[in-house]
Amino acid sequence: MLDNVPLDQTILSQFFKAGYRYQGKFYHTDAGVPQGGIISAMLANIALNGLQKLLYDTLVARGMAG
Repeated sequence: MLDNVPLDQTILSQFFKAGYRYQGKFYHTDAGVPQGGIISAMLANIALNGLQKLLYDTLVARGMAG
């Protein structure tokens, strides 16, 4: 994901190491984000937005979108 998401790599890598809080207790994470968490949804939207741009640019270059 770090190679394919159009976001500052430093910020993105910090998201992956941010940890999470559940029932008042903090849990550390070394990599990844909790599935279903707020950051997880945001990262999915960023990745899909990058994919949408890539597809659109490719289709425009091939004359298949306008």
